[in-house]
Amino acid sequence: MKLKALFTLVFCAIISFSCEEDPVQENRPPTLEDQTFTVSEKTSPVDEIGTLKVVDPDGDPISFSIETNDNDFFVMTNRGTISLANGKRFDFEMAESHNIMVSASDGTASDNATVTIRVIGTDLAPIVNSNAFTVMEDISTTDIIGTVEAEDPEGEELAFSIADQNPLFQINNNGELSLAEDQNLDYETSEFHKVNIEVSDGTNTTQKQITINVQNVIDPPYALEKSSFVVTFKTTLANEEVGFGADENLPNDYILDWGDGTIEKIDKGSPQSHVYEKPGTYKVAINGQFSRIIMDNHPSATKLMSIENWGAVEWKNFRTAFKGCSNLTYNATDAPNLSTVTDLAYMFRDASSFNGDVSNWDVSKVTNMEQMFYGASSFNSDLSSWELKNVLYINSMFQNATSFNGDVTSWNVSKVKSMANTFNGADSFDQNLGGWNITAVTNISGMLSNSKLSVENYSNTLIGWEGQEGTPTGITLGAHGLEYCGFDAVIARNTLTDIDGLDWVIQGDEGCPQP
Repeated sequence: MKLKALFTLVFCAIISFSCEEDPVQENRPPTLEDQTFTVSEKTSPVDEIGTLKVVDPDGDPISFSIETNDNDFFVMTNRGTISLANGKRFDFEMAESHNIMVSASDGTASDNATVTIRVIGTDLAPIVNSNAFTVMEDISTTDIIGTVEAEDPEGEELAFSIADQNPLFQINNNGELSLAEDQNLDYETSEFHKVNIEVSDGTNTTQKQITINVQNVIDPPYALEKSSFVVTFKTTLANEEVGFGADENLPNDYILDWGDGTIEKIDKGSPQSHVYEKPGTYKVAINGQFSRIIMDNHPSATKLMSIENWGAVEWKNFRTAFKGCSNLTYNATDAPNLSTVTDLAYMFRDASSFNGDVSNWDVSKVTNMEQMFYGASSFNSDLSSWELKNVLYINSMFQNATSFNGDVTSWNVSKVKSMANTFNGADSFDQNLGGWNITAVTNISGMLSNSKLSVENYSNTLIGWEGQEGTPTGITLGAHGLEYCGFDAVIARNTLTDIDGLDWVIQGDEGCPQP
């Protein structure tokens, strides 16, 4: 009896559970993203612009509609295909794009999105995308300089030509640009060329200027290479020998072009010489690693006539480089690479014709300028921008440089130890050096002797030096032929020379006559 009652209870529970209603699934809305279609302005109302893409998680049937039109320009089918409305047409010049708001609905929920219709004009001109090419100067006529990239908005076939009839180049219908027959490039003549390319689709034409950058190839004649160090030698006799010295202790690996067709490969620092069959002036070029030139006491010193170009040589030392080159002139417009040079001592000593513009030299690494322009009687270049922050020696730098009167008043000479005879015999020099920081100086003997400092400039120099903090004591100043005047100058000189003061000895100057 109990078993029958239990069976009846379980049966009723099963019947009760099975009779409960099934749960209702919640509707999920469709997703419609912003979309863009691109059409030709020739598109007509019978052409489809595009069909919307929509995602419905439940797979429900979707209906489409235009919520916001563009002046009733468009129509759309229930399956989401957009086309032009009857009687409408695109006009690229009036509008390059149109925007409409569309809706996708599953009957319960909907989603909106913006549709952009981009219009491509009819018979638009080709578009040229290339701007420049880079080639080596030794390319041949069979080498392709570059392919001019161009496209036509309507996909029409393109034809290429050179608009300015530039005889140096040619182009084929694939846009491949090359040298014309029997033509060549020369870096030394022109580092770049500009050519006008014309691209046509048969109806419209586009012109584009293309730049062709030429890269240098080091080749003879080396005197034309911008990277070469170039000088000239002059011979007056047949079979006359010229040459130059070098430094065997420094690295050398260079091409030596003597300018008469003789070219040598040099890999050591030994002196070099050459015999010229005929008298004349020859350009001698050095290209490569060349550390130092030495003309001091060289029999060809007076035959060296000019410096034409410094080139890309990384110099190591200029000590006595052009000493005694009395006929040396200067035509270079570039500057030597002094990044590893510390010694310019005697560089132009007794180069009596030299008056080169060396204002653009970077001498910031140099420590020694001793006798650099000694006896360079023509020299009067602007050196006001030179940075002497590391220089220790300028003794006799302008001694007997009888034309020099450059403005050196702002030089940083704070590390200079020796100024002995710096302006001795520089009888055109007349500057106020009172602003020079002489605190590191140990020797100024003969420094101003036989220069041309005026009474005013010499007086102000004494005043400036006496007023410096840290002015050295117990040194001798050479000032032969100079005159000081004025109360402040007298006080300054007395302080400098007072045994209880700075204990200087000043030689050769005089006070101005008292009224």
